[in-house]
Amino acid sequence: MSDTSLYSSLYEQVLEYAGLVDDVLVSIKEHTSSPDDASRQKLAKFLTSFASDQWDELPGRLVALMLSERSEFAQKDWARVGKALLSNELDDFVVESLEHLAKSLQQKHAETATRMGVWPR
Repeated sequence: MSDTSLYSSLYEQVLEYAGLVDDVLVSIKEHTSSPDDASRQKLAKFLTSFASDQWDELPGRLVALMLSERSEFAQKDWARVGKALLSNELDDFVVESLEHLAKSLQQKHAETATRMGVWPR
């Protein structure tokens, strides 16, 4: 696989997860979110997998590894956020963690775009 293909795949995955986090954050802040929402469940699965060594897909693992390198959050913190998303127990820690994740994804998206020589969308 060429570097361009690898960065392109990572770029698309980061973009996908960034959109997912944004969607979940907006719905939480607008009080239109519930644990049954598909996007909330998908994000919860992704975050709880941070604390696991088992991954369904390689691109998700790459994004998680990239985020773990630059985050002060421990794996258990992401697992806590993921579990909270599956419940009605959304506190300030959960919202602040998701905002931090959104910012980290945005930064990684810009870095990956720069490496590819494209403008971030």
